[in-house]
Amino acid sequence: MIRRGALYPTFEQPLTIARMGLLALVAVEIAVAVGLHANGAPSNVQLINQVALAVTFTALAVADLRLAVAICVLELIVGGASGRWTVLPAGVSGRMLLDVIVGLVSVLVLARQARDGVLALGRYTVHALAIAILIPAIWIPLGVFNGNGLANAVADGDGFLFFGFAVILAAVALRGELGWLRRWILISSVIGAALTVLVVALLASGAVAHRELQVVFTWTFDMGGRIDAGVAGIRVYFASGLFLQVGVAIAIWELMRNRHRAWLWAALAILLIALFVSFTRGFWLGAVIAASVVLIFGRENASSVLADRNRRLVTVALGIGIAAFLVVALFGIGGGMGSNLVKIYQAAVLLWHTIQRPLTGWGLGAVVPDYVFGTGFTYEITYFDRAFKLGFLGLALFLSLPIRLLIDSWRVLNGRLAGALGVSTREAVVPLAILASVLVVSATNPYMVGSVGIGAVVLTIAWLDPFRPKETPT
Repeated sequence: MIRRGALYPTFEQPLTIARMGLLALVAVEIAVAVGLHANGAPSNVQLINQVALAVTFTALAVADLRLAVAICVLELIVGGASGRWTVLPAGVSGRMLLDVIVGLVSVLVLARQARDGVLALGRYTVHALAIAILIPAIWIPLGVFNGNGLANAVADGDGFLFFGFAVILAAVALRGELGWLRRWILISSVIGAALTVLVVALLASGAVAHRELQVVFTWTFDMGGRIDAGVAGIRVYFASGLFLQVGVAIAIWELMRNRHRAWLWAALAILLIALFVSFTRGFWLGAVIAASVVLIFGRENASSVLADRNRRLVTVALGIGIAAFLVVALFGIGGGMGSNLVKIYQAAVLLWHTIQRPLTGWGLGAVVPDYVFGTGFTYEITYFDRAFKLGFLGLALFLSLPIRLLIDSWRVLNGRLAGALGVSTREAVVPLAILASVLVVSATNPYMVGSVGIGAVVLTIAWLDPFRPKETPT
């Protein structure tokens, strides 16, 4: 039997003054941490606030796991590539702090559930956890053995741990469907887009100097991306802008269900404006793919679109469209030509070294010695980068979950697999669109080597996993 009560997290209870107080306190402490880090406050002063944040956030996670997870998702989408809005001793980022706390609380919740004789890990949690554990455990030591350097190997491998966020989803889904999380991903994506629009507005008005914003966002906070304000115009994009295309997919789906909601039109407008000012071909391509998949396969009469006699025509048309945008994205004229040539050269060099060790690769933290355009251990051609370091064995393990989720999205859409609780058959087009766009865009950009790209993939579980519990033998 499944016992009710203390076994489960308390986030289903109505919000109380105490929980709202904890949430407000966490928000203030995060804001203070951001301000202290941006202004270069002494490390001991920052540490005091960081300890207070850790204690308060732990209390919030225990009291209301859903609120704590919501903060983690918002931070992932807004916090850029690294989440270094505050940096603890040993280089631990603010993102790591929040995620580790929520992860530990989730493990305790699931352990209490298992002790009571019920398992509800879902269909993907063990798979995701295996990737999170095996890749760092095998390929970090292999990298050190090959002389890559411990610091480089660890820095190159810690992003894989974010696959473990599936454990957090399993814990937060214990007593109900994740409709709130699916809506929150859209809201957080719009907040991230609004940040981009705000930065553009500050640059356009001259209220803040371009150099100052560049220092804060791309250097101090290490958000990834660029902020330009030269004679060619204003360009602003952050690595977490990958969620712009995620937001577009969700917003268009919601508008297809109810086109009279003004806030959804406003949300889509903010997302599209942020996409435009990013002047990033990858984001544009990803948004086009995401929107196309939703519009084609999310229609009321999707069954006719998927009918045997029409399926081939639709597939060919969609393939031609995607191929055309890929050509534009990868081989566009003008300022992008130099970047394209560098990427082609990079792919060739990585492939050559991969062939030398095709099975297990050169280990995490590996640097291509004859690559003339850089000396770092991260390369833009993601799948070639992973094959070079992990070998084809590790690459297959790395891609196994994204590909499984992509296939399962299609199966749910066709009615051959049950999706998450509260998700209709047609709504499976949303994870299908997200996964297709993220995987394509990540081919020529290093999103999938860190928490942003992996996070976008793992969060699609909220549409696909019913998390039905199984009783364990007593």
